[in-house]
Formats: sequence, structure tokens, C-alpha cells
Amino acid sequence: METSRIDRLTKRHRECLRLYHQRYRLKEIGNTLGISENTVGTYLTEATALLDVGSRRSAAGFLMTFEAAHPNARGRYSVGDSTLPVAETFISEEGEAALPTAQSWVSLMPFPAEKGATNELGTGARLAWIAIITLLTTISVLLFIATAGALKQM
Repeated sequence: METSRIDRLTKRHRECLRLYHQRYRLKEIGNTLGISENTVGTYLTEATALLDVGSRRSAAGFLMTFEAAHPNARGRYSVGDSTLPVAETFISEEGEAALPTAQSWVSLMPFPAEKGATNELGTGARLAWIAIITLLTTISVLLFIATAGALKQM
């Protein structure tokens, strides 16, 4: 039962709870994670509800107790029914860096993997997606203009 409650938390929920447990203020958590203070509050409130505990402090303590009892669980978070490894946990059994699984690339998409899931992109990934979308839009417009010019000459 305890594991199923923890599995409901996203990577961001866990990050916020860990920092909150270390007595960071909401503003400090936001600065550390590159999100707003209000977003941090939302994550903490959601985590408290998902864990079905009475307070943010209880939610943070619940997560820390769970992770202390299950040390291998710290580097994982869930999205829907699938559990995806966090980027820093791509280490093989021999201690060497390993390539992420195909399933983990879902977390890099600019939209949530499942309906109702939260988007976990960091600032760098968001900026990269903006650049990619801008480039593709520009190419599409240029192709349209070139096609329209070619058709006009016919």
C-alpha cells in the first residue's frame, strides 16, 4: 500500500518534498529547481493529497522514511503505470554509464505522456523545444512561400 502511494508521485513532487524536508523555503526550492514559488506550493499540495497525509511536512517525512527503507526507489519516479528511471540513475550494474532505455525518452517530450500527468521538462529542455518548433515553423513557411511562387509562375 505504501509503495502504491509513493508511485503516484512524479519526479517534481519528489524533488520538492526532498528539499522541503531539508527545510528549504518555497522560494529557495523554486530557485533550485527553476520553477516558481507558486508551482512549488502546488507540487507540495498535490503530493500531500496523493500521499493522503495531513500536511506538507508529513508528506516530506513520509517520502524520506520510504526512501530510507527502500534505497533503490530514490532514483525512480512514475508517470501513469510505467516507472521511468531518473536521468542520473543511468548506471549499469558494473558502475559504468549506461544509455537510457527507450521508455525514458518519454520524459523529454514537450507534452505529458498520459492524460492528467504533469509535464516534467526542465528549463533547458523547454528552450530546446521552443527552438525546434520555431525552426520547423520557419522551414514550413519558407517551403510554402517557395511552392506558392513556383505555382504562380506556372
